Amino acid sequence: MTMSVTDTIAAIITAPGRAAVGIIRLSGPEALAIA
Repeated sequence: MTMSVTDTIAAIITAPGRAAVGIIRLSGPEALAIA
C-alpha cells in the first residue's frame, strides 16, 4: 500500500491494555479540521 503526501491518517498510539490515557495521532493536511 502506497501512501500519498495528501493522505490524512489517524492512528492509535497508546499501548494495548488498560491505561489512564488514550492517545490518537492525527497526521496530514486535514488533521486540524478533524481535530
